[in-house]
Amino acid sequence: ADFAIFENSFSDYFLELGKVEVSSDGIHYVTIPHAYLGQEPVDAFGEHEPSFIDGLVGKYKAGYGTPFDLSTIAWSIEAQSGLIDLHAIHYVKIIDIIGDGSMNDTFQNPIYDPYPTQETAGLDLDAIGIMYSSTTTPCPLQ
Repeated sequence: ADFAIFENSFSDYFLELGKVEVSSDGIHYVTIPHAYLGQEPVDAFGEHEPSFIDGLVGKYKAGYGTPFDLSTIAWSIEAQSGLIDLHAIHYVKIIDIIGDGSMNDTFQNPIYDPYPTQETAGLDLDAIGIMYSSTTTPCPLQ
């Protein structure tokens, strides 16, 4: 994995999810492929089966980040056309999942997340950890 994103869930099953997009220039973004195989809506304090989730932030509880590998987008139109450079990703965008099933995964399956949200519910970003960098200069993630 090139980087990991940490969410602050307190359990292995009460998870709040988000999708990830990356960019070299802050203008052209590509979404990291992701899959959600849950079939049922998740109520406000409901739980997920983590084995049904791949490529979404928040798959794991606090202290263990969700890993992301940029090679998963190597064949994207944006990478192949040069709109993004996999060796110069400077921007990471995290989009909170609206849990009512109105957002879809890469394969057009509805994504369910705790819904309706209560008070401060939603993805709680803790950190982004860069595990691999192809440059010697710091990467200005925003």
